[in-house]
Amino acid sequence: MIPVLSFIAAATILFGNFAAVRQRNVKRLMGLSGVAHAGYLLVGVVAALSIPEAKYAVIFYLATYLLASFAVFAVMSHVAGADDANQELEDYEDLARKSPFLSGVLAVGLGSLAGIPPLGGFIGKLFIFIAAYKAGLYGLLAISVLGVVISIYYYFGWVRTVYFSDSKDDATATAGSLCNCDRVVLGALVVATVLVGIFPSVLPIIP
Repeated sequence: MIPVLSFIAAATILFGNFAAVRQRNVKRLMGLSGVAHAGYLLVGVVAALSIPEAKYAVIFYLATYLLASFAVFAVMSHVAGADDANQELEDYEDLARKSPFLSGVLAVGLGSLAGIPPLGGFIGKLFIFIAAYKAGLYGLLAISVLGVVISIYYYFGWVRTVYFSDSKDDATATAGSLCNCDRVVLGALVVATVLVGIFPSVLPIIP
């Protein structure tokens, strides 16, 4: 069973990441990156077949992934216009100027998904990689690390568009109005993402 699951995990990680690299549609990009994250979770599941404590790494990774994903999709829902079916990277040009708060939330969410320290996603990936190493899944570990390197390229391509695009005054980025409740929820997601990265034990799932 382990060889089969390992092959599926490796194929999922590689397919999701390589397919996301060429995406300009952010919904498709998030969907394909989600496929890659499912592959990382499966790496933890495979490791748990050999070392049961790896199940905690899987749960922790899932928690950090959900925090980051909620943050990113929340920003996407505010940037979306009347028809958000074809939301493109170009729609985020100049967002940093028009809404520093939303652009900051997006940067934290994408950074966590990419596995950048000190965000929660970094610790989640670290736990998965340690579990894979302890389980002797060296080939799968190497593919997982490669997947992370690839993901940094497209996640930070999105961040670059938000902060460093050579946009003009008529840039297409729009930001829906934020009520106080929206700000509190998004701020809480950012704080939680940073907090679990610095203090992983705040999540009660850590034994």
